Amino acid sequence: MGSFHPCFTHSIFTWGDHLPEIVRIEDKKKALKKSFSKMPLLLVDNSYLGITRFKGRYKLHTHNRDELFYVLDGQLEIEVEKKKYTLDPGDAILIKKGEEHLSLSDTETHVLVFEPQNIRIKYLED
Repeated sequence: MGSFHPCFTHSIFTWGDHLPEIVRIEDKKKALKKSFSKMPLLLVDNSYLGITRFKGRYKLHTHNRDELFYVLDGQLEIEVEKKKYTLDPGDAILIKKGEEHLSLSDTETHVLVFEPQNIRIKYLED
């Protein structure tokens, strides 16, 4: 708690030749078994599109970079700077760097996440 930590301990993607790839989102959703597990899907310059499975409460934290959430299914409550938002399928929210936020979902919820590869997290609670 108190300092920024990498969300990933290494670069999730390697550079090199790239061929277009179709990502089957429904298959990727099924592969996520744990709450708050994140799977990178595609690299876009130095950022990536990933998918995350939410169920339960994820503790209050900030990031050193912006991140974007897009709800695929379920319902996600996000508290940003002590203001609560409810996101349904098709809703998106941009969390700006440095904004304190936490998330809560009573049901299994899948979210597309777009963020830089080198994003770091700082937990504000244990």
